[in-house]
Amino acid sequence: MLLTISDFRRRVSEGLPDLVRALQELTGRRGDDEAAAWAASLPAVSESFRDPMFQPLHLYFGERGSLSLEYRLPASSSWCDMVLLGAHSGKPSAAIVELKHWDTRGDRPGPVEGLVDRQGALWLHPSDQVRGYVEYCRYFHSAVCEAAAMVHGCVVLTRDLDAAAYSLAPHQELARDYPCFPIRNPESRRQLVEYFQSRLTEPDAAFAERFEAGWTKTAASSETSASAWRVPSLARWCSSITSASALRS
Repeated sequence: MLLTISDFRRRVSEGLPDLVRALQELTGRRGDDEAAAWAASLPAVSESFRDPMFQPLHLYFGERGSLSLEYRLPASSSWCDMVLLGAHSGKPSAAIVELKHWDTRGDRPGPVEGLVDRQGALWLHPSDQVRGYVEYCRYFHSAVCEAAAMVHGCVVLTRDLDAAAYSLAPHQELARDYPCFPIRNPESRRQLVEYFQSRLTEPDAAFAERFEAGWTKTAASSETSASAWRVPSLARWCSSITSASALRS
C-alpha cells in the first residue's frame, strides 16, 4: 500500500479502523492480535514523524516522502511492515522498517546472534528479520537493481522505552548494522532522526512507484559475472527468510 507521508498521517489520524481493515484485506491476516498491533504501532510512528526533531528532514517527512505499508517482497511470502522510499544525495534509497509493539521488559540476549530470550522462549531477533528483507531487495528487487538504489533497514519498537538487550553480545554487529529504536524514548527518537539524515532525505515519487510495482530480478547472465558466485539463489533466499519467519510473533 503506497502512500505519501501526508496521506499516511491523515489515514492514521482520521480513519485508523479503516486503515487497519484495508491492511487485513491486503495481507489476509485478520487476527485480533495483528489488528491490535497495527492500531497501536501506526499512530506511534505517525506521531514520531511529527516530532520537531524531524524538522531537519522536513523535505521528506513533511509531506512529499513516500512509504509502503505491508509491502510483500516479490516472489516471496514475506511482508515488510513499512518501507520508506525516497532518495539521499540524489540517489534512490529505501529504508525497510520492522515495527514491533513488544513488551521488552525482561528480554535478554539469546545464546547466538539472531535469537533473543523473551517470554520464556527464543525469538528471532527483529534486526535479523529486517536484515533478510534488506539483503533480499539488494540482490533481487528489480527497482533496486536497475537504479543501483541504496537499501537500509532498522527496527522501530513502539511500546517500551528500552531495547538494551537487543544490542548486547552476541548482537553487537547485528544491532549496529540494523539498529533498534524504541521511539517512546526521546534519545532514541533523536538517534532515529540521525539515522535517516544519512540515508533518506529527499522525496522520489518515481522510484517509490517503481519499487511498489517491482518484480524479482534474477541474473540470467550471472554465469558471466565475476562476482556471480557470491550471489545466493533466489529459491534458497526465499527459503531462508520463510524459515526465519516461523520464529516471528
